[in-house]
Amino acid sequence: MNIDANRAGINYGKKKAGLPSERYYSQNLSFGASPVTLIQEAEKPVMDVFAQHYGNIGNRIGEKLGKLATESSILKGSARFSLEKGVSQIKDKNVIRALAENAIFPFVQLPLWTGSWVLKKAQMIPVMAEGAKKLYKTNFFRIPRKLNELDEKTDIIKGIYGKTKDTIGKFAKEKGMEPEKLTQMLNATYEDGKVPEIVTEAGEYIKENLYKVSNKFFDKHTGNFNTAFERPLNRIISGLIPVAFLANDAYNLSVLCGDSKEVSKREARERRKQEISRVFTTAYIQLLTFGAFTKYVNTIPWFTPLTSAATVLFSETNSRRRLGKPIFFLTKEKAKEYNKKQGNKTKQDHIDLCQAATSANSQPKYSMAYNKLPEEFASFSYKSINSSSFKAADDKNKQEQKPQEEKKALINAKTFKKALGIAIIGGLALSFIKNSSLTKNTKFVKGAYQLWDKIKEKIYNPVAFKDFTINKSSFDQIMGGLKEVGCEKVAEGHEFIAGKYAREAEKGVIKLYKRVLPKEKMGDIISTVREGIASTVNAGEKEGEIITQAVRTAISTEGVSVAEGKFSNVAKKALDIIKKKGINITEEQLPNLTEMISQTLQNNSQEAAIQVETKAKPFLDMLTEPFKFIGWVSTLPFKLIRSGINVAVSPIEKKAQKALLGEAQLKKSEEMIHKAVTELFGEKKD
Repeated sequence: MNIDANRAGINYGKKKAGLPSERYYSQNLSFGASPVTLIQEAEKPVMDVFAQHYGNIGNRIGEKLGKLATESSILKGSARFSLEKGVSQIKDKNVIRALAENAIFPFVQLPLWTGSWVLKKAQMIPVMAEGAKKLYKTNFFRIPRKLNELDEKTDIIKGIYGKTKDTIGKFAKEKGMEPEKLTQMLNATYEDGKVPEIVTEAGEYIKENLYKVSNKFFDKHTGNFNTAFERPLNRIISGLIPVAFLANDAYNLSVLCGDSKEVSKREARERRKQEISRVFTTAYIQLLTFGAFTKYVNTIPWFTPLTSAATVLFSETNSRRRLGKPIFFLTKEKAKEYNKKQGNKTKQDHIDLCQAATSANSQPKYSMAYNKLPEEFASFSYKSINSSSFKAADDKNKQEQKPQEEKKALINAKTFKKALGIAIIGGLALSFIKNSSLTKNTKFVKGAYQLWDKIKEKIYNPVAFKDFTINKSSFDQIMGGLKEVGCEKVAEGHEFIAGKYAREAEKGVIKLYKRVLPKEKMGDIISTVREGIASTVNAGEKEGEIITQAVRTAISTEGVSVAEGKFSNVAKKALDIIKKKGINITEEQLPNLTEMISQTLQNNSQEAAIQVETKAKPFLDMLTEPFKFIGWVSTLPFKLIRSGINVAVSPIEKKAQKALLGEAQLKKSEEMIHKAVTELFGEKKD
């Protein structure tokens, strides 16, 4: 990646269709897989697209990068940056480098950052302010801060580039275009003002998606912290607190087993060392793995749990090995050997009363390390105890004791297998009842769904959510504040969304709505549309089924268009599928059919307010989450089986999705498999 540090300013370009005229970002940036990347003009247009929407943010970050990267004292301390002929060359951080940096972080960066934080806070204390300020600005503390800032700004630019490229690619894929071609069209200059419709549509799509990205930092449901640092810190805090309690448990257990005070203290000390070793080993490995493999942590769902499992397994084993503790179950021989080693270590022997009493008429001999007998046996007259008396007592006890049945563990291999089988069979049965054409339309299943919807509608939703409203004057004030600090494009993004959904702006209140098609009316909507199309094209029963499926598919895949009230998009999608399925629709019939479908959807749609969470929702969730967790655990075996089946038939299911859109034809065997999977698991949702 390269930044032309001498070019930091605002350029103004010619009019781009449907896009702002400003061209804020002028730094030459490029990204690639090689350690040092030269300027690649093929990649710069992607940044230009971002600049047309939120370019002032990129400009500010770019200016900051240029300033940081041209400062000699910072460059001197950086192994990632170099300056040649006014161009800062930035090496991409590979996994090995990330591992090395995170390995030394607790010993180098963390103390410096902690010191910087303390000095920053100390400046608020009048007596310490001047001295703390001088220390805070010294290169010893300043350069690590600036190098970290340099890394953060670079990662932001890379994130902007990656997100913009993905957004362009996604829209291009939907429209059947090459991303490079679309990027070229977005950056083209249209002197006559005749902008292609696809460019305007793409501009709105990209603007809205980048608006969502810009809102990420204000979203209360999105973590704005460094996972690589947060996870290890949580592990240390949550791990060290129980250490004292576990050490006490080890001490108490040792006392209950009859050990001396010194032995019990040693057991507690060893347990404490074991737990501390385990906690810090886990935290350190998490710092390395989550720091070096951030991309995989954020993109691959199974990576974090798998890495965490391996980390915990290693730390648990290692902590026991270091203290010589057994890892697996002990046999009697191993237990004797272990006890012998422990006995040699502490130079204490256990009391063996039976051996002491084997001599019938002589004084028993003791092999003891205690200075006195335990209090429980202080009143015994050992001369009177002989082997015959022990034998008689033992025989009497055997006669009096009744044989007791061995207690079975609640969870063992047998019960576990039963539970697993019940979970899988039960899950498959419930899935079939829910999704099969034989059962899903029965009164019982419909009634269950209606009951659940009523509970959510009447009890949960009124308490957990409220309609989003904001006073228009407050909204305008906030937007004005964003513009004043240079975030004009972000403000425009908010106004763009408000303009799409606001219905009560004229009353001084902005209340956001979306359009929805009620579930209870869905059957009537599809029937009306089917009849209208069938009567126009003279379709029979077989063609009618194709029309029904096409309309249902169009509604489900064009959910965003429904929300925005763009019903013509749904109509066009439905008619396009019908034509691909072989039903003849003439060009003269298309406008009337499009209008008929759009009007039907509009007449049956209703406005639903966009909702936000209330303060009561977390307390409701505290009551419901345990049941959700129990349900999730109970259905997990079934979900794993379902995932396996879906993976096995995924090529057929992908082809079935294309067949729904009229883009493929299923074979008979594929139809049978798809039908069986659908009857069991339901229609696949995109």
